Amino acid sequence: MKKTLDLFFCVDRGFSMGFFSTLVPLLENFSSEVTPVINIVDSGLDEHFLKSLKSFLKDHPKKPILKIRKFPTELVEPFRKQTYYMNRDLFRVSTLSKIALPYIFPDCEFGVYLDCDIYVQKDFAQLLQYQNGKSHFYAVQDRYIKSISHPVENIDSELFGTDPDAPYFNGGFFVMNLKGFDRNAYWDTINRVGSKAVLSWEDQSLMNITLCNKWEPICESWNRMVWPEHAEYSFPKKDINYHFFGGQKPWSFSPALSIGLVPKFYKILKENPIEGFDIPTINRPHSLWWIKNFFVSTFTKLTKRGKQNPS
Repeated sequence: MKKTLDLFFCVDRGFSMGFFSTLVPLLENFSSEVTPVINIVDSGLDEHFLKSLKSFLKDHPKKPILKIRKFPTELVEPFRKQTYYMNRDLFRVSTLSKIALPYIFPDCEFGVYLDCDIYVQKDFAQLLQYQNGKSHFYAVQDRYIKSISHPVENIDSELFGTDPDAPYFNGGFFVMNLKGFDRNAYWDTINRVGSKAVLSWEDQSLMNITLCNKWEPICESWNRMVWPEHAEYSFPKKDINYHFFGGQKPWSFSPALSIGLVPKFYKILKENPIEGFDIPTINRPHSLWWIKNFFVSTFTKLTKRGKQNPS
């Protein structure tokens, strides 16, 4: 009997296109020796999306198994109103779904979560090696927030009893090894912290506080955070999963005159159309935008250097 790997996605209509752009290359790179189980936590999908998804998976050569579960929003409502976002408009209930995965899937002993804005180039079946690991969680350290005490997040380490120098992971990807994991204690802590915390990045910061010094780092190639100014956005490397950090996603740019990850995204959508969704028409080419920002950034750095070292 073939092994299986549970893969978790938290999806709503706003990230339907992003979900397909993540799922398609994930399955292309997935080992044929393992069956992928696609678990979707649904927090606002429509019948057109579900019809397209089932049609796509029906005859897929990797024969994935699809499971869909409605997200119980009542789980997060008690503390969701207590916390504050840096930009509340960027966040949805689906963003919070990830923190509840160990609790709402009590039978799952091992699985992988990933955001719906990751371009996958690695074989996720390789992650089964962590089934026998000593840690319950594996993740990639955030490239922006380096520690619990980072000033951008401003977590009160004294209030929550956390180590202020503890590393901080990015919540866009993590491996859950839940054998022997106390799910109730985890969720109790999430609720306790959520009722008191004032956070900029609520979903991953709640997890970082709760799992402080209880997770292990994994190779950055599983979740390499990039933004439009990053060179690898235009010139991606092989065998790296690219996580589109921030509000500027590939679908924020036109495929015309763009290179790298942007046209890859549009190619996936063109070959796998979603019923009821039109490919967005945008007139802003990423390559020109990136070049402009590169020169502005370079000029700014040279100007600062000149002021620091006057002749």
